[in-house]
Amino acid sequence: MKVNFNTPFVNYRGEAIMENGKEKLIKDVVAATLFEGHWQMRLPNVPAEEKLKAFNLSNKIYESSGVIDITVEDAVMIKDAVLPALNPGGYAQVVKLVEK
Repeated sequence: MKVNFNTPFVNYRGEAIMENGKEKLIKDVVAATLFEGHWQMRLPNVPAEEKLKAFNLSNKIYESSGVIDITVEDAVMIKDAVLPALNPGGYAQVVKLVEK
C-alpha cells in the first residue's frame, strides 16, 4: 500500500499542530517510535528479526520525502508501535493514514 507519512498531525479543529514553528509530521513520530522500540518491551521474547524490521522501517519512513510502499505487516507493526505512544487523536490519525 502507498502511504505518505510527510503529513502533519492535526488538532481536534483540523489545524496542523505546530512544534518549534514547524508542522509536527507523522513521519517524525512514527519513525522515532519504531526506532526506540518501547512497545516491544511489553512483549515476551521479541526475536532479533522483529527488532531489525522495526529499525529498517523506521529508516525507510524517516528518509522518505513523499509516498512510500509499505506492506500489511509494516502497517500492523506501525499501529502496534504507536498505540502506547500516542493519545487517541494521534493514534487515530496514524491508523487512518496506513489503512486508507
